[in-house]
Amino acid sequence: MKQYKTVKPYTGPSAILKNFSPEEQVCEMSESEHGFLCGLLRDRRPRKIVEVGVAEGGTTAVILECARELNLDCTVYSVDVAEKLYYDPLKDVGFVLKKMGKNGNDGGCDNHRLLLGKFLPERLDEIGDGIDFLILDTVHVLPGEILDFIAAFPYLAHDAVVVLHDTCLHYAPNMNGNEVATSVLLQSVVADKFLNIQDRYPNIAAFQINQDSYTYLTNMFSALILPWAYLPEDRELALYEAAIQKHYNAQCLRLFQQAVATAKGREKFLWCWNGFQHVLLYGKGKRGHAFLQSCSDDGIKIDGFVVSDGHAAEKIYEGLPVYAYSQIPFQPEETLIIQTAASLEITERLKNSSWRWVDIPDAFWWKYFQI
Repeated sequence: MKQYKTVKPYTGPSAILKNFSPEEQVCEMSESEHGFLCGLLRDRRPRKIVEVGVAEGGTTAVILECARELNLDCTVYSVDVAEKLYYDPLKDVGFVLKKMGKNGNDGGCDNHRLLLGKFLPERLDEIGDGIDFLILDTVHVLPGEILDFIAAFPYLAHDAVVVLHDTCLHYAPNMNGNEVATSVLLQSVVADKFLNIQDRYPNIAAFQINQDSYTYLTNMFSALILPWAYLPEDRELALYEAAIQKHYNAQCLRLFQQAVATAKGREKFLWCWNGFQHVLLYGKGKRGHAFLQSCSDDGIKIDGFVVSDGHAAEKIYEGLPVYAYSQIPFQPEETLIIQTAASLEITERLKNSSWRWVDIPDAFWWKYFQI
């Protein structure tokens, strides 16, 4: 059984952030996490470092200080699609670097390039191959870092190290449990893995590419079938699809396209649930059964079925209660009815009622369920 490796921490470079006031947020990594990151930099001595996700720029400053202290002959590329800080639009992404005179674009650091305003696939040809140290620290929810790793993988050196931050962010206070992207990536990839075991369960980890990483790379595409916490815009998805088409085989492309289609189908109807305590399906035929199964697969709660008055029906169907239309026990303002029965009579009934309802077009049933 192969054990996870660890790293002797190197905490010296993180002292550079002590020049800032403790009240000012300048970094989202802890000193322990910086120690793990800089320990890997010390041991691996990379020549091309790519950091994806910059935010304030505090970790970038630590990386650059670490490279200086270790006299590394390397170039650092810091990539972020945003130009303004996600939680404070009055601040620029990487503002810490500008305050410290370490922004390569301003001439403060010759071996650093801050690349903002574009998605990672738009930057990779510019950065080039031979990346031997990659840091992924972006949205933390699916598909997030999975897509970035897939895009970056063809540009990695054969023994590259990949660092993942916030591998247990989903347990942090005020989080909703969706912040699993780096954890899923760590668990899915086949590689030599490193954990930060200085304190609690590690919130930062890393892996080193090996031959098995190439053999089992399809795992990354399979991981995309897990529920997505957000749906990237079509332009962004097109960029990743073009990268996959360029660098991967037909099966990987098909898995990506199927994952996107599934996510889009789910996103199309998730908006319906917002603000409603109860969701009912009107109709328990083939469409009702198929829709319930899809909701169950996506973890979406359905409270029961509705049938028209006078229709003989079981009191329970598929483990859920069945209500006659006139005996629905919930209030209209707290209930959403989704029409899964193809009936103009039902459509008119709901249209002229006080119930909030959704009529799903026939094209949807054929596209997603072939019904």
